[in-house]
Parts: sequence; C-alpha cells; structure tokens
Amino acid sequence: MFKFIYKLRSPNIKSDELQDIGNCRQPEDLLRAGAKTAKQVVVMSEKECLDQYERNSDSPAVMASHILDLLLEERPKNAYTIVNLVEKSNIRFMHLLQGKDVAEEIDVFYTPAYAAGDVVADSLISNVLLSQTYYKPDIVSIIKTLCGMPGPLHDGSAAYLLSTDPNINTAAAAGRLAPHLTMISMPAEFVGRNYGELFKTLLLAHEVLAIGLFRAPDNELGNELPFVYANPVSSLILKASDQVYVFSPPGWL
Repeated sequence: MFKFIYKLRSPNIKSDELQDIGNCRQPEDLLRAGAKTAKQVVVMSEKECLDQYERNSDSPAVMASHILDLLLEERPKNAYTIVNLVEKSNIRFMHLLQGKDVAEEIDVFYTPAYAAGDVVADSLISNVLLSQTYYKPDIVSIIKTLCGMPGPLHDGSAAYLLSTDPNINTAAAAGRLAPHLTMISMPAEFVGRNYGELFKTLLLAHEVLAIGLFRAPDNELGNELPFVYANPVSSLILKASDQVYVFSPPGWL
C-alpha cells in the first residue's frame, strides 16, 4: 500500500524536497535523516537494490531495522517503525537482535513482529488483493472500510443510513456519518470481565461492533511486544491496558 501511494505522489514532489541522505545501513546516515525524531519510520525492501554480495532481497531491510532498534532505544511516545519485506519467510529474521530464533515451521502470523504490526510482506498483501478477491470480491469492500475509504453505496452502512434516516439526504453526508474503524480504551467497568460481555454490550446497547483487541506488553502473558488479537474468544479476560478496535459512528464517545 505504501509503495502504491508513494509511486502516485513521487512524480508530484518537487526535486528540491527529495533528499538522498545516504546508506540506510550506516547509523550516521540514519541519524542525519532524522530517524531519532521521526514519528514513523518505514523501511522498504526492494529486489532491485541488491549488491553483488547480497543474495537475499530482504537482507538490507532486516539489517536496517536492527540498526534502528539499537539507535532508537529512547523514542518519542507513539513513534514506531514498520518494515516492508518481499518474502514472508524472512519475517523470522526480525527477532535475531533479541536473541530469539523463530523456527521455520512456525507460521509467520504467530511471530511477535508480525502480530505487533512491525513488519508486513508483499507476498501476503498481493495474495489477498490479487488472488482471493477474484473468488471473494467482498474483500475489497472490507479493506476499504478498514482503511476508512468509502465503498460502493449499495453495499455499505452509508446506504442504510441514507434509506432509514430522514435527516440524511445525500450520499456524502451518509458516508461521513457511517461507522468507521477506531480504537477506544477499555471501559473501566469491563476490566476483569470477559470479551463476550463487552462485545454484547457494545453491540446491543450502543450499536457498536467490536472486532478485536490491541494488547500491551505484559509480563504475565509473556509478550514483550504489543499485538493485535482479532475476534478474540468470548471467554478472554479483559485487562485495563487493552485497547478495543470498534466500528462506531463519529462522535460516539
């Protein structure tokens, strides 16, 4: 997705606004590029950028991400790094810096870096967008909804609002007021209770759909990185540090 947007925007960026800082695997160049003060850092992997000694297309990106981890031990709050790899099998190398070895037989979906959203792979995205959408065209609408993009009026909640609310008489207004993906803090009254109770209350009392949790690092659970838990089991006990992903109308809270 980032590459797609970048290629659309880059021809319209003035040449004097583009800076070639240097080598992404040189700490000095990363610091000059402003890595320590940046809120988001995106590390891209490119097949075309290999030199004569490199056989793995993702090795420069993996190395750059490890250097960034060493440089950015103290970062601004909410700052993060996302690494875009070509091959999903290379996700297991993202944990070498922590002295952890992820076995090849473990599915990449269960690796800490992937679960935390720190790394994505082109092969995973292209498989969903190009292959599966032929058989499951609704995937496009779902992705648009997750990204906050307006979908076809006939198959979205905007159409429902337009047909049921007399105060909404344009498609644009319906699109603005339709539920969208957002994250909320865990309501205090649900701490220590199970996810099923939270899901039922939000849906029936507020017409808000909960779709998952964002769990913070927790010594008791053994996770050193935060992770996304989509569609949790109903018996899952909720914690005060949990964040909830919901589809809710604007201004609900």
